[in-house]
Amino acid sequence: MNRRQILSALAVIPFADAIMSSAGATGAGPQSIGIARLLTDRADLPEAVIARAQTFQTELDPTFPARLSRLAANIAAGGLKDREAVIAHLSGEDQATALQLIAPLYLGYTGTPQTAKDHDNAKFVTFLDALMYECTTDVTIRPSYARGGRDYWTAVPEGVVAPAMPADIAEWGARNPKAAPRYATPDPRYLAMSQGRAKTATEAAAWLAANAHS
Repeated sequence: MNRRQILSALAVIPFADAIMSSAGATGAGPQSIGIARLLTDRADLPEAVIARAQTFQTELDPTFPARLSRLAANIAAGGLKDREAVIAHLSGEDQATALQLIAPLYLGYTGTPQTAKDHDNAKFVTFLDALMYECTTDVTIRPSYARGGRDYWTAVPEGVVAPAMPADIAEWGARNPKAAPRYATPDPRYLAMSQGRAKTATEAAAWLAANAHS
């Protein structure tokens, strides 16, 4: 979800009567609570989730609190009640600040995940309260590795003849008798690739040789 998509989505949500109606709420980030609940049209959006989003965005950008205060003041001073009018009234900087606060509430994380590296600046904000999943709740459940619920796999699917299993297999969990006792030591070449130091095994081998004594 990019900036245009989020702001377009916000534009069709009825505007609340007062931007800072929640500004006196207890907990971290009182200004962000009012703005976030207003822009998402969710008066019950958890304060803890909003606070996490604000905290992690501030870690990424120390100027965020000051810009958030400016956004709150400008929205309140505008006195507008129509959502589209409010967004149109905001400067480019205020729009960027609003997106910076709202994006983690929809996506569930801050920063940019890097799937090809073993480290990045992404931080978890929320999964159960990530708003982007609400758009498809009528046709699909919130994605997870246990799509059928806890221990869904213990029931044999209809039409499937399962082989004989140990009676207590559903209770194994981490005590699987065939589980590996420890993680295998990774190949240094592939570890270097996962760290973003090389794109191929050949490049990784060259990097390892060049940095063998560093």
